[in-house]
Amino acid sequence: MIIGVDAGALSIRDDRLRVGVYRVTLNLLRELGRIDKTNEYRLYTFLPIAPSQMRELGLRMKNVVIRPAIGWSMIQIPIELRRHPVDVFLGLSQMIPLSRARNIGFIYDLGFLRYPDAYPGSLARMEMQTKQLVKHSDHILTISKSTQADVVRAYRVDKEQITGIKCDQCGRLTGVEKHTCPFAEEVNDDNTECNCFPDCEEYCRDNI
Repeated sequence: MIIGVDAGALSIRDDRLRVGVYRVTLNLLRELGRIDKTNEYRLYTFLPIAPSQMRELGLRMKNVVIRPAIGWSMIQIPIELRRHPVDVFLGLSQMIPLSRARNIGFIYDLGFLRYPDAYPGSLARMEMQTKQLVKHSDHILTISKSTQADVVRAYRVDKEQITGIKCDQCGRLTGVEKHTCPFAEEVNDDNTECNCFPDCEEYCRDNI
């Protein structure tokens, strides 16, 4: 089976931005490279992944660089998937491109619905991409039970279509309970969100 992956986060060159989705993408691909000895993976990025990282991910991972970066997720990736179809697509950046693949979408946060004023430059894009993800995903993964409940309420999704996954960094499954942020030094200054759990942003803001 051929699995396509939105690995655009691995195109990031600024070390300060290598948090959040970057970490999820890198850690997930590391584990898949370690345990999956059967399937082939196509990692879509708009800049090449470092050779040292590719060696770490394993021989079944192939980096497919798609350019230009403009319209990358909504235009360039769909064109690539039409030319070279995959069986399954992993939407690791809260986005699912239009294709004939079976889709697994990842949703990290719906903060843009709660605090639209905090997303002046990206609100419309986040709204559109998340709606498309919900509509076209065969299954959805969220990083907490809290986000899972938010998705069910906001988009009227069947609970059976969504799985709240445990964070492998702090070991907690629900973001409802506030806890000390394990990545205190990595809090995003723009959104003041804990990279482990968006729902911990208030606690982090008060205690870091």
